[in-house]
Amino acid sequence: MKERNRAQAVAQKYMLTNIPKKYHSILIPDFPLGCKRRVLDTDYLQALWAENLDITTLKTERIEGNEIITSDSVRTEVDAICYATGFKVTEFLTPMEIIGKDGAKLSDKWKETGGTTAYKSVTVSEFSNIGILLGPNCFLAHNSAIFIIEVTVDYAVKNIVCADSGQTHEYHQCQS
Repeated sequence: MKERNRAQAVAQKYMLTNIPKKYHSILIPDFPLGCKRRVLDTDYLQALWAENLDITTLKTERIEGNEIITSDSVRTEVDAICYATGFKVTEFLTPMEIIGKDGAKLSDKWKETGGTTAYKSVTVSEFSNIGILLGPNCFLAHNSAIFIIEVTVDYAVKNIVCADSGQTHEYHQCQS
């Protein structure tokens, strides 16, 4: 217990000095060290100082085009959204309602196909601007989830950039 308290104090001091004060109440855990998986900083905390970045815990009411409308009715124009939802194993990506081309709903598409499916576990036809991390059938029992996430992000970003620029969807050919 004494060692954990010491380690927790060191971790908390590190966070207090490496993240902007406006995020302290959001990012500094309110539970003892070790009760959830630790996230070690590989210099990503420096990104929190960027002027064009904002973190919120407000509920997202809806997304319209490139704007997020939060529960306080504030509209924020964005370039990208990192939406951490958690998960329900039997209700993948719920309670979100994801609408693609021509008003198609992702939940309806997956009902039609008999379950969650995605190309390379990342993309779904008719939903060209969504990349799914840890999507259907991507888990390997003998490999690192971090590696899978890194490969997925690389593929999704290149796919979206290519699609937006009119280039091929084969991400290895994208000239971005």
